[in-house]
Amino acid sequence: MAAHYIAGLRTEGEEKDSLTFFTTQMIARVAKRHRGIEDQQTLDVWIEMLQLNDVPELLKKLAIVVDAMVGDTWWFDRDELRAKLPVN
Repeated sequence: MAAHYIAGLRTEGEEKDSLTFFTTQMIARVAKRHRGIEDQQTLDVWIEMLQLNDVPELLKKLAIVVDAMVGDTWWFDRDELRAKLPVN
């Protein structure tokens, strides 16, 4: 979902269409593996249920995962980066 959000935010035209189609397919594959979801309506409900379409919530969840993986070994000032995000 983060890749889908970034593709929609930072691309235009044919490139946007191509990248968002690709990321949508990736999301659908994850949903199929995760919950056996095979249709668009159920996929939409799954995305809504997990709040993956709510950008501030998505970024909070992503931050939790990255923090768990990285711990205190950041190569840059994460608070400075977070302050630059469009949701802040």
